[in-house]
Amino acid sequence: MFIDFLDLVFLGNILLEKIGYIVDLKPVIAMLKPFAQFCFVAFLLMLPLTGFSQKLEKMMVDKFSNDTTKRTTMERIGAVDSFSSPEANYLNAGVTKAGDVIFLDIELDATTINNYYFTVSNGDNLLLKLADNSVIKLTNLNDPNTYKDRIKHGFIEREYFIANMAYAITNFQIDDLMASDVVAIRVETDGGHFDFDVKPKGNAVLKKTFKLIRGK
Repeated sequence: MFIDFLDLVFLGNILLEKIGYIVDLKPVIAMLKPFAQFCFVAFLLMLPLTGFSQKLEKMMVDKFSNDTTKRTTMERIGAVDSFSSPEANYLNAGVTKAGDVIFLDIELDATTINNYYFTVSNGDNLLLKLADNSVIKLTNLNDPNTYKDRIKHGFIEREYFIANMAYAITNFQIDDLMASDVVAIRVETDGGHFDFDVKPKGNAVLKKTFKLIRGK
């Protein structure tokens, strides 16, 4: 006896969330015959479930000034993805502490198939919407650096526009973020914006990242 259709969808979605995919498998599994459905979920079970394993990188020390820089790895916190479409956007985050200044590092990967070339300039904002409907606004301090490359997210390789930003964040703003949950993020660009819903897993990544950088 094969697993019930809805059970397959539920199991498949849980497995994909563990490796960083937030997608709806219902239209994919619905197109498959029962045996193919079973094989598809068996394939998902063989995927490495290693998403969201952020950690501190080796601390760097400036030999002249003795200033220290701590940085976490970049991990996915949001995604707009679908197995039924080649379109996909991903949001990755990490934190850097240089001396007493803390930056929320953001990498935005947007597929070239459904996005025009974009830039994020020094002064553009990042908006973090919290569960209480308040918004934390951060300002990018990086110059525009968007480039194009083919990269693999999970087991699917696509061509992306990739931009890296550094947003200064205060300890008061971090306290607000830690006291609530981030439910959505808007990345403002020079010509528009990208919106991402943040699921509990992505919110947990953000909170753990700031705990790592604070040493708590």
